[in-house]
Amino acid sequence: MNIKRKNQIILIICTLTQLLKEFNFGLEIFKDGSIVFVDGNTGDRYKISAKDFQDLYDKTEVEE
Repeated sequence: MNIKRKNQIILIICTLTQLLKEFNFGLEIFKDGSIVFVDGNTGDRYKISAKDFQDLYDKTEVEE
């Protein structure tokens, strides 16, 4: 296992968690790969399907 890559993943998860807390959202993850952001203020739910997530990822240019 590459420790550097594992630490990078941990950093990503911690950053995401901090943003969720800052904006008062919960997160649900489903077996089909979809994720749902739950508004902590209103309870409204915002679903992103696995396909939507993949499309977003594909459109994001990552520079190395």
